[in-house]
Amino acid sequence: MNKVYFMNVFLYSRMLEIGSEDMAKEWSNQDIDLFQYGVVIFPILDNTHFSLYVVANPSELIDSNR
Repeated sequence: MNKVYFMNVFLYSRMLEIGSEDMAKEWSNQDIDLFQYGVVIFPILDNTHFSLYVVANPSELIDSNR
């Protein structure tokens, strides 16, 4: 069974606030392995526009030759 992880809607606004590099450092301190999920959903609210990004099978994005 595929597990689904739904990111917080404030992730995008926080990234804009502190920068993507600092955001990556902030997230690397968490115990969440996004690659174990079958689907990861990123809701993005940018002013008045709402988008939804869906990443299916994120583990397949990793280069297995590394």
